Amino acid sequence: MKNIKEFNSQEDFLSYVYPLIKKQINSGSEGDIYLTKDKEILKVMSNFFSDKYLSQYPNIIMSSDLKLDSFIFPDELYVSNDLILGYREKYFENDLFNVFPKEQINIENLIKAREKFIEDTKIITDYGYRLFELPRNIMFDNKRLVAIDTLDYIKEKTTLKDNIEIIDYALLTELSDIYNEIDNENPFTEEIQKVYKK
Repeated sequence: MKNIKEFNSQEDFLSYVYPLIKKQINSGSEGDIYLTKDKEILKVMSNFFSDKYLSQYPNIIMSSDLKLDSFIFPDELYVSNDLILGYREKYFENDLFNVFPKEQINIENLIKAREKFIEDTKIITDYGYRLFELPRNIMFDNKRLVAIDTLDYIKEKTTLKDNIEIIDYALLTELSDIYNEIDNENPFTEEIQKVYKK
């Protein structure tokens, strides 16, 4: 059973969530991301949107639907008048993709974490989901790779190979901010090339 909270209006929703908020930690095209006083993530949409079949929200994977180490799914979904206003999910700390210097990234650990991420992605693919907007929504703490902002994963015809390509594109995008690829310093590029040559 999906944990969906219905509100009479956007104002009622904001009255509910703002007392929970400790501080804003990010902002994007879809909305603002806050850290709650309970150290969870709360996303408040600025561009409200609706799922294709509003009454059941079938395309949204919630944490109550599927538990995987590599993916953080919403714990609660907030809706009003068939619009998704926001959601709450677990907070992932110590993301090294946003920290410098580059020496903090252990490439061997990243390669191992990628293997686990692909294992979990296979489960999502078997359920018929395609990964979406993974670049900038994947995090790494030198142990685990974790995807966040998973609300937009959709059911459509896809393969594990398609989803792996999305993963690797996301990883190379993240690392391109850390390594100067013009000078071929990014060691993960070579590792990715090895994988695709197999």
